[in-house]
Amino acid sequence: MTVSQGIAQLEVNQRSSQLIEQADNHLYLAKAQGRNQFYAQATS
Repeated sequence: MTVSQGIAQLEVNQRSSQLIEQADNHLYLAKAQGRNQFYAQATS
């Protein structure tokens, strides 16, 4: 079994649909890196 994860953080004034879209995009970035990966964008 392999696991790829896309991680996103809810920002102030962000809609839940935007959060899900961001997590989905991060998932595809993780999958592009290979098996057993995760992708999380750093926030400031």
